[in-house]
Amino acid sequence: MTVKTSDGTRKEGYKGHGEGSSKRTSEKTNARGKREKNSPQTKVVARRLPPTMTEEEFLEAVSPLAEYDYFSFVPADKSLGAHAFSRAYINFKNTDDVFTFRDRFDSYVFVDKKGNEYPAMVEYAPFQKIPKRAGNKKKDIRVGTIDQDPDFMAFLESLEKPESVQLPTLEVVLEEIQAHERELKANNGIIKVKTPLLEFIEQKKAEKLRTKEERREERRRKEFERKKAREEDKKKRKDFRDHREVKKEEVREVKEDGSVKREKRMKEEKKRTEKEAKMGEVEEEGNERQEEKGGAGGGTKVKEKEIITIKPKEASSPAKRDKERKRESPTKHNQKERRSGEGGRTEGRS
Repeated sequence: MTVKTSDGTRKEGYKGHGEGSSKRTSEKTNARGKREKNSPQTKVVARRLPPTMTEEEFLEAVSPLAEYDYFSFVPADKSLGAHAFSRAYINFKNTDDVFTFRDRFDSYVFVDKKGNEYPAMVEYAPFQKIPKRAGNKKKDIRVGTIDQDPDFMAFLESLEKPESVQLPTLEVVLEEIQAHERELKANNGIIKVKTPLLEFIEQKKAEKLRTKEERREERRRKEFERKKAREEDKKKRKDFRDHREVKKEEVREVKEDGSVKREKRMKEEKKRTEKEAKMGEVEEEGNERQEEKGGAGGGTKVKEKEIITIKPKEASSPAKRDKERKRESPTKHNQKERRSGEGGRTEGRS
């Protein structure tokens, strides 16, 4: 790598691999360009020659010529009209011969057969390279072997023995004509031409439409599946809600049935207690009447009335009621025995 210092000198430094290779390539290109540039130009062109001049006439006019290795005469292009000129290219072997030819024929006046004057102009040819000679071209090994070519031999045989051609029948020709007329009517008088390109385009269009239809069907199927899944999910949620409502209703009915049965049971207990209280009062009244009758007949002492007040029982549980019945039953039995004993004593006294 070359570095330019502050004092204007160049300093060589480290060269990388890529930089070195690119530099070598550029050096080769520059060397080739310099060699071509420094090589002397030996190819010249003589322009503005008469349009009717031929190659022999030009060589005769400029003879004797110095030693050269390339010569090319280009006739005039008549389509250019007044600007049609001939020209000649010459490549000299010696550089000094170039200047000699220029001094002789630059601004040299050539006269054609009609007496028209054409001042020539000599200059370096823009393209200094010399075309390759036609003799150096490699000869084709197949030149002159067409008689042994199998395709050519088959062609000659087909010419000697032509194949018999079977023409279609009249009915087939008429059917083709009628089909052609029907096709013209269907296409509004335009002949429908089918070529491989048009068939290929139609095939591509059909494939595109088929692919589009398949995609549409796939979208419809997926949408139907999604809709079905949504409906199933909705149905499951609805069934769950209905089941929950049914459960709640059953629980509510059970609670209501329990409360109704409890109220009914309480009413029955209340009626039973009231009935027992009335029966107790009736028994007390009957005992009092018997005692009054016994006191009036025998003159016995009337025992003090035993006043028994029966309070209505409060509503209680079945177990509590059973205990109360057991507790009350002995007392009632004792009262009956006591009353029967007192009645027997009163009768004996009497």
